[in-house]
Amino acid sequence: MRIRSLALLLLASAGAGCAAAVHEPAPPGPQRPTLSSDTSTTHPGTLEYEAGVVLDDEGGVNTPVTLKYGAGSSTEIFLDWAPYVEIDGEARDEKRAADPTIGVRHRFRDEGDGSPSAAVQLKLKVPSDGDADDVSSGAPDGFAAGIVTGSLGEASWNGFYEFGALGEPEGGGVDAQHALALALGGRLYDGIGAFGELAAVLVPERDFDALFTTFGLTFAAGESILFDAGLAVGLSDDAGDLALLIGVTQNVGGPGPTRHR
Repeated sequence: MRIRSLALLLLASAGAGCAAAVHEPAPPGPQRPTLSSDTSTTHPGTLEYEAGVVLDDEGGVNTPVTLKYGAGSSTEIFLDWAPYVEIDGEARDEKRAADPTIGVRHRFRDEGDGSPSAAVQLKLKVPSDGDADDVSSGAPDGFAAGIVTGSLGEASWNGFYEFGALGEPEGGGVDAQHALALALGGRLYDGIGAFGELAAVLVPERDFDALFTTFGLTFAAGESILFDAGLAVGLSDDAGDLALLIGVTQNVGGPGPTRHR
């Protein structure tokens, strides 16, 4: 019943997105469900959303949602949030929503003449309250990332490194986080694509070392909507064992005329 309700919520969000489009939508630029982001940005002047469900083998549930706006030809602003989170099959301390994260990604170099495109990304996680638990750290976190994306024939590759400054509750200091990822993706057949990523998240001060891989398929249900499904497999003790990921990315247009990329 719980999984069915989450699936219905996801489909309802997709339908609402279709109704919200005022002008012609643009092709989507999905960043989910991998750890890394690539250098693409939402089509200028349009809104885009990503919504998904993550179910892990220990009973955990996550519902990541991202709202994105194309602020320019190479700049995107976004808001990440998870309206419902369960750890080990239960919502801890009645806290069912994760802390929101606001961010911006700017591509300062386009791909060309065999050289990859490059971008920077900045994010700030804002705690909903000052209490730390399994869902919230209770303190703000800041992140800065460098991204490069290139082509390998019909496929594409993406390199990602992010430095995070993780705040401790009640002014307890800052811990450094390092996130690294290498991803590959490409089209398999008309409307169907595949992706794979090897990623690591390291927090030395907390003795945290998570190494995992994510792989799956995408399906274009239209020019402006893309569904995805995949598996995340843990390769270290801190990464967990297995998680199922399903989701959708849709561009819903904007308040003015748009042109496709």
